Amino acid sequence: MTRHLKKKILERAAQILGDNDRLASLLEVDRHALELWLSGRATLPERVFTDAMELVLQDDIARAAQDRRAQPRLPEPIRAAV
Repeated sequence: MTRHLKKKILERAAQILGDNDRLASLLEVDRHALELWLSGRATLPERVFTDAMELVLQDDIARAAQDRRAQPRLPEPIRAAV
């Protein structure tokens, strides 16, 4: 999996929780380590990525359950990481 995608997952998880401090607490990691991962200067451990991904998916599922549109959303085109 690309570093770019992992970074986006971490960014989205922090956005869901409100800030990096809350994400670091939830993931049970040091804030400094989280900032290194977000900046791309350190490799994200698989456990941390999996936990962040679970948070993002849970939020997405909760949002989908509240979606009252009659037609499903059309997916956005997938863009290659630059």
